[in-house]
Amino acid sequence: MAHRKHAEEQELPFVALMDTMTNVVGVLLIALVMLGLSIATAVRKILSELPEVTEKQLEEVQQQVAALTPIQIDPAQAKLDELDAKKKIVEVSKQLETVDLTSVKQKIPLVSAAEVQKQIDSQSKVRDAQRDLLNKLLEEVERLKALLDQTPIYKPEPPTYVRLPNPRDYPAEAVETRVIVSGGKIYFYKEEDYIPPLVAGLDRSRSSFRYQEVKIDPFRPMLEKALGNPGEAQKSWPVISPLAEKFQMDQVVLAYKALAADQLELNTKFLVDLGNLSIVFRKPMSAVAEAVAAAAKGDVAKWVALDPSPDPAKRSIKVETKGKDLVFRYGNQSAEVKNTPRGIVDYVKTLADNPPFKGASDNRTVYDAFRITEQLSRATGSQLFAKTFAMEPMVRPGQTSVQVVLRPRPEGGESMEQIRDSRSIFFNTMRSIKANPKGVAVFQVAKDAFATYLEARKVADEVGVPATWEFYNAPPTGIEIAVNIPNFEVQRFQLPPPPGPPPNPNAVRIAPPKKMID
Repeated sequence: MAHRKHAEEQELPFVALMDTMTNVVGVLLIALVMLGLSIATAVRKILSELPEVTEKQLEEVQQQVAALTPIQIDPAQAKLDELDAKKKIVEVSKQLETVDLTSVKQKIPLVSAAEVQKQIDSQSKVRDAQRDLLNKLLEEVERLKALLDQTPIYKPEPPTYVRLPNPRDYPAEAVETRVIVSGGKIYFYKEEDYIPPLVAGLDRSRSSFRYQEVKIDPFRPMLEKALGNPGEAQKSWPVISPLAEKFQMDQVVLAYKALAADQLELNTKFLVDLGNLSIVFRKPMSAVAEAVAAAAKGDVAKWVALDPSPDPAKRSIKVETKGKDLVFRYGNQSAEVKNTPRGIVDYVKTLADNPPFKGASDNRTVYDAFRITEQLSRATGSQLFAKTFAMEPMVRPGQTSVQVVLRPRPEGGESMEQIRDSRSIFFNTMRSIKANPKGVAVFQVAKDAFATYLEARKVADEVGVPATWEFYNAPPTGIEIAVNIPNFEVQRFQLPPPPGPPPNPNAVRIAPPKKMID
């Protein structure tokens, strides 16, 4: 028999057993009550559903019951059975008190209420965190569903025409037609269709573009920058202004500045002589004036450097020393010159009065740029520019020609849909280029119009037009075609930039890529 444990060790199992027995008895009582209720309900249902019984039927049933053998139940025996059942319950209870629960306690450690509450609180926090995360995920799912409902159905781009290049030699003396592709439109520009008619119109009025009166205002910023202050600029103007129709005024004012530094012959006639020398020497007038000023101070190196001959063995300009004097030679001409500022200036004036220098500037004309722009402005409304381009003549400092800037009109050009029509201007232009043996279409493609170029090039290839293409970097203001008006030299109104470093003869030069038909 197992060793009895102390009362404190037996208390928990016994209490648990009694709780279990109580629960069992309670359940049994509830089951009995429910069973009784069910039987009573069933009896009432049966009685309510029984058919009516006649007296004769009742007598027959009673006779059958009387014929049954009655069951003999002894009340004393039933009492004894009940006492035996109670004794067995007591014996089982005593046996349960002696059960050893040590191993069970070791396997199932006791947990205090505080620990249980702590675990409940911890798990509650985990549950709340997971619930918040789940709520956020559900909100994100709803947001994505809303975005998905608003997202348009993707439609793939139509197929793109792709062609393999076929490089060929560029035609000699090619007649180019520029096809500008920008903003989904195509514009045509052929210089001979625009510039020659403009030049022809100017030729008919050439004499009206000569200077009638040379005003200082357009030249003032340049003069003040060259001479240093407004007073010197105003002082020089009567001397240099008569040369505006023959020479570039930036060179004239620099020549004047070089002479004024040493107070050498500051007059219009001597400046004209220096200008004539510069034309024959093919050197800037300012360089000739600086050479004269240096020679007047005894340094003839700059004068010798004016020699136009490219062959060092066949020099045209030579200077030799003869006592205190100098011997200046130009070609077969020689002159003995006193080595003084006056002697140098007199020699230069004498040299300029002889061929080939005398009258070298007679055939030169520098036109009034503002008169030319007025004439060109009146041509902007002509039929030539009415449909495709708007024309704006401009005088740009630094340029010796009036520029015409062409900008496409909003209604000008053809769209991608229009060029597919065989009656379009694009189709007709391609046919005309094809008809010219030297005709070439030069596509200039802006970065936003490559798809339009591919469609246009497909049409050009179908016609069989020799073509090439290049990127067109349009300015922020849009397409601009700037063209110089030839044969009409104008003042540049700007000092020349400072000379850069001399070219390095040993530098490696890479030739630009050869232009090809692709």
